Amino acid sequence: MNKQILSIFVFALFTSCASSDKPNPIQVSIDSAIKAKTMEHQAKKAVYNDSVLNALAASKADSIEKEVHTNTNKK
Repeated sequence: MNKQILSIFVFALFTSCASSDKPNPIQVSIDSAIKAKTMEHQAKKAVYNDSVLNALAASKADSIEKEVHTNTNKK
């Protein structure tokens, strides 16, 4: 008896979780909101990363320029 109840429960769970042909409109709206938020976050991170890289590049260029200028004056 317990095996029958368990198998009916598993079958009911499986059929309730089975995907249908039509997407759930609520899930579609949730997915699109998550996708938009993810893209917004990625864009913000890209801008931040670019600014950090540009600052590092400018700092490195300044140190190289200072070193070249210092070595030029020594000769």
